[in-house]
Parts: sequence; C-alpha cells; structure tokens
Amino acid sequence: MKNHQISKAQSKLSVRPHLNFLCSMFLIIIVCSIMLVTLRAGALFYFLPDQYKPLGLNQDFWKVLWTGLRFDVATIIRVFIPIYLLSIVAILLPRSVGLAVFNLGRWWGLAIVVSLLLLS
Repeated sequence: MKNHQISKAQSKLSVRPHLNFLCSMFLIIIVCSIMLVTLRAGALFYFLPDQYKPLGLNQDFWKVLWTGLRFDVATIIRVFIPIYLLSIVAILLPRSVGLAVFNLGRWWGLAIVVSLLLLS
C-alpha cells in the first residue's frame, strides 16, 4: 500500500518532461553544431581564393572549424541555461507545469535554430 502511494506521488512529479527536455536540448545542440560547421566549411571554401584551395584542408582549416564549433556549442548552451534551470525547478511542481516548461523549451529550441539559420 505504501509503495502505491509513493509511485502515485512520483507520477505527479514532472521528471519525465525534464528528461524529455534534456534529450531535446541535446538533439538541438547536435543539429545546430552540424549545421553551423557545414555552413562554416562551405563559407571557407567559397570565399577562399582559388590559389589557396589546395591548402584548404591544412591544419589551420581544422583549427578554425574546431574553434568555431566550440564557440557555437558554448553559445547554444548559454542560451538554453534559463530554460534548463526552469525545467529543474519544474521537477518539484506538478506534471502540467513540467509539460508547459517542456513545450516552452521546444519553442525556445525552434527559435534558436531559426535565429542561427537567419544569422548564419
């Protein structure tokens, strides 16, 4: 009987929306990183003068891509921090609040992807 009460109390908490939010945040970080690295590599090859095209795959090229990738991931994580902290607080609140935070996180992620596409 006591186990039933504990599982009922746990079902009212919003842990599942928090985990869903973490998975979607991770997926958005991966998608944005791949998209930005592809755009950056395309831009480097497009704007590189013809005499330097054979040198395009040297060590400096990969350093530029790596530095850009680190900057992009750090920026995306910093943009997600307010919603992530809100999702942590929402764990203690009822499930409906957790679902609302999850939906807010999805819209926030969509806004991040769209703004990255427009600004890139």
